[in-house]
Amino acid sequence: MHACQSVVSYEQRNPAATQLYKVISENLNSFLAERSEEGRNLPKFIVREFESYLRCGIFAHGFGRVQCGCCQHEKLVPYSCKGRGFCPSCGARRMAEAAIHLVDELLPLVPVRQFVVTFPVQLRLWMARSKSLCAKVCEKVCAELTAHLQRAAGIEKGLSGLVVFIQRFGSAANLNIHFHVIALDGVYEKKSTGRLKFYAAQAPTNEIIQNLVGRISTKINNLLIKKGYLEKVEDMVLVGNTDDIFSDSSQNSFEDIHLPAQAASVAHRIALGS
Repeated sequence: MHACQSVVSYEQRNPAATQLYKVISENLNSFLAERSEEGRNLPKFIVREFESYLRCGIFAHGFGRVQCGCCQHEKLVPYSCKGRGFCPSCGARRMAEAAIHLVDELLPLVPVRQFVVTFPVQLRLWMARSKSLCAKVCEKVCAELTAHLQRAAGIEKGLSGLVVFIQRFGSAANLNIHFHVIALDGVYEKKSTGRLKFYAAQAPTNEIIQNLVGRISTKINNLLIKKGYLEKVEDMVLVGNTDDIFSDSSQNSFEDIHLPAQAASVAHRIALGS
């Protein structure tokens, strides 16, 4: 037993014992083989994500040896996948690191408020297929939230701050693009002396939130019409030309399994198997 007593103790996890690891390890090869027989291969980045996850935290795939500088006690720490997909360990670590960075380095000591912005099912699929569209929608949302905070604080040209986390999945691990926005709950005004003074925003009422949702919806609809994804025909708004969203030059459309899987997931349906 080593003599050095650390306040923080490292507990080795056992990913191979989890249900998620068992399901993926037992079914991945057969799943990929079945898709290959159908002529519909998964995109390479998805296959890499699965394969990296199956190596995450497994000693056979590499480890580091860490030694205490005080008592020379050693521990073996297996390499992680550092994935951004569905690895619970790496995802939790990224979440903790991001939270620490925000609190210690970015957010001032003022009130903050979280806004969760969701979208219709069809728009979720379009945003999942197009990074540029997702970025434009995010710009519109942030602009309207900033304007809302300026009105709520009573400072027309006040300076605010937003941090947006784009969440790609829902509670059922289904495709569900939505935004988690951490916003300073108010705005700063720059005085003649150069000093910044913070003005807190009034708490939003149900009516204010409804108006805010309406403003965001109008801005996004106008964006989609401008991009040609929607078309106004008399009093109706119809789906326009979305070929650039659904075309995939890297794969033949008959071989691309990614799109039908996304379309099924966003609608809470099972795309493959039973």
